[in-house]
Amino acid sequence: MSAERYEIRGKIGQGGVGAVFRAYDTQLRREVAIKRVLTEGEGLESEEAATKSLLKEATALSSVQHPHICTVYDAGIDTEGPYVVMELINGKTLDEMVERGTLTFDDFREVAIQSQEAMIAAQDLDLIHRDLKPSNVMVCWLPSGRFQVKLVDFGLAKFSAKPSLQTIDHGDAVFGSIFFMAPEQFERTPLDRRTDMYSLGAMYYYSLAGTYPFNGETAPQVMASHLQGSVQPLAEVRPDLPTWVCDWVMWHIARNVDDRPNSAREALERFLALESSPSQGFAATLPAQTAPQLVIPQTGVQGVSPATTAQGSSVNDQTAPQPIIPPGGPNSLTSTQRLVAAPSAAAAAQVTQAVQAATQAGLPVKGSETNPASTVQGVQPATGQIGTQPQSATTADPSAKPAMDPKKKLILLAAAGLAVIILSIIVLSQKGKADDKQAYLDLLDKGGQSEITAIKLTKYELDILLEKAVSVGKKPVNEQAALNMTLSKAQPSSDANYDADEVIAKAVIAAPSHVQENLFQYILRNRPSQTTANIVLEFIKNADESTPNVITALNVLSFSATNSQFEDVLNLAKFSQDNSYRAGVSKVLSKIIQNSPRTVEINSSLASEFEASSDAIFKSMCLSLLGESSDKKYISLLLKQLNNSDTAIRRGAIDGLEKWQNDDPLDALIEAAAQEEDKTIHERIFFAAHNIARGKHKHDNPELHWTALANAAKTFGAKKKVIDSIVVNTFPFGDKILQNFIDTDTDDTIINHARKASSALKKKLKSK
Repeated sequence: MSAERYEIRGKIGQGGVGAVFRAYDTQLRREVAIKRVLTEGEGLESEEAATKSLLKEATALSSVQHPHICTVYDAGIDTEGPYVVMELINGKTLDEMVERGTLTFDDFREVAIQSQEAMIAAQDLDLIHRDLKPSNVMVCWLPSGRFQVKLVDFGLAKFSAKPSLQTIDHGDAVFGSIFFMAPEQFERTPLDRRTDMYSLGAMYYYSLAGTYPFNGETAPQVMASHLQGSVQPLAEVRPDLPTWVCDWVMWHIARNVDDRPNSAREALERFLALESSPSQGFAATLPAQTAPQLVIPQTGVQGVSPATTAQGSSVNDQTAPQPIIPPGGPNSLTSTQRLVAAPSAAAAAQVTQAVQAATQAGLPVKGSETNPASTVQGVQPATGQIGTQPQSATTADPSAKPAMDPKKKLILLAAAGLAVIILSIIVLSQKGKADDKQAYLDLLDKGGQSEITAIKLTKYELDILLEKAVSVGKKPVNEQAALNMTLSKAQPSSDANYDADEVIAKAVIAAPSHVQENLFQYILRNRPSQTTANIVLEFIKNADESTPNVITALNVLSFSATNSQFEDVLNLAKFSQDNSYRAGVSKVLSKIIQNSPRTVEINSSLASEFEASSDAIFKSMCLSLLGESSDKKYISLLLKQLNNSDTAIRRGAIDGLEKWQNDDPLDALIEAAAQEEDKTIHERIFFAAHNIARGKHKHDNPELHWTALANAAKTFGAKKKVIDSIVVNTFPFGDKILQNFIDTDTDDTIINHARKASSALKKKLKSK
């Protein structure tokens, strides 16, 4: 399966538990990462049983769908053993980010929240990672400029509702993790989710301090440091941080498992609670028995006593915090933004009226000289007589009450009445807000029910949901998911007169860019319609390549674009020089062609655009798209461009031919591969021919084609591709081709691989 579907295009890295390769998924046409995994086999009777166990776990892991966890797409076994296909992430690891400087509080806040949210999803499935460390945390950048954290390499993970034992059987692999492993992993005692919480804490400490919390010159010294709980309080290393943050991190790395957070959910809830009420302190929020006791080097056992942050306190130069900056440069969206809502115009007007009425009554009003909408002060009691007349020289009877001017009394009563009205409005407003909140929660409950596919809403109810959806600030994972689902299912109620797709799409387009991406991906993508397509396309046309979320919008458009929008979308690529943007446009065009009944007109337009353009990248895209409909009329055009002097145009022609749904261009491709001297181009042409040969359509003479492919293969990758495909497809004629490799090839690795494949093929044919 691996050889048939995935093309290996280079090694990304290698460790004690396997190697990771960059590959191309020829079926879904996307880049992926493939990990070749070493099976542990502990407690199992055979390597075969270990492999089955690993694949079972990898299959279960593929069910974890979370934006902060690397997605597992596929798993299987081929002639080289088990493999796992994963999402390919372009970014930097957390330890690479820390090398340039420790994290600022705002960046650490994002790393902490996102990683805890990821672990909540994993722990809900009883998954223990067991190898959390900075090199297994990827930092990648979204189109908006914000960074996203993804946990990777669950290769050591175990699905188990019960505690499991740590396996330390992979040599050097352990030494990359030893600084972040929990004490129980060295003691070979049962592990549970609190083991991962310890590793998270050690990782947080490292990202903030720039040093390992538990260190030593040798591996035994590091282990001893963990086992003895020897750690310097983070507050001493980073006195610039809030005390509660340091305490929260130290909580994770308590020596005793019972003194740590019980789960990621508990840790995240505690973080958010402390952030909103830091004055409460950390100790006040923890039961006494859970407060971590730490052994500080050369000081003995003591409780955590973080240093109080002083104004202007400095950080050691070696741990000076640096913000996480995207490759394109600084962006204000990489830090958490906290906004304070301004008072509404109606509220400001009400306050103004009250102030004016009190002033007319002769009551002094503190702060009345300022803007009442921004500074609201209470009415202060008068210290002298009411009014503006000078005080009489005659001494007044202290028991006598001065008479109030009837006119002023009326004004005062009016002011009091107005105050009552304002208070009533506020009370009713609060009641309305409470009603809206309950309606919002009820709607989210409906959205979270899988059996409900459409939720009928009044315009008022839809507005409640959209107001919450476009609001800034991070929402709990469960709430955000339910909100997305509810808006994805929203439909007008029977008596409502509005277009739900139009209202929702326009609200998304108008939303702040840093919340817009979620709305595009999880709401508009699930509402494919002509209305959605028109509004999203208009947004893209009015934007440029640097506009936040424009690439995400193109992805959404690919799910709803129609035949009538082909020319407009094609023009987007014609006038762009950004390769990522063009790739997004190409995806939209590809989907349009696949669903279009007018491919003849579209292909004619693409051929004309190819001839008229002088832009090699645009010409390449046109050639690639010409292959979508497998129109025999354009085979000669594509084959001719295989000899073009421009590499980009050649690649476009190869991509177009690779999409062919029959054998029409196969012989010509095999011949071109055999004649090509450039190894990189040879492999691209060869793989295109190979993918056509292994297609599910009917082949006239498969033995002839596969023999010709084997003879045309020049590189290790091409030869290996043929050998693996023969075994996977169990070709009865395959042993002749394999024997030819054994007899004539000069590469010992290929010869040995062909011998193993021949043995495997014979067993498969015999068992048929």
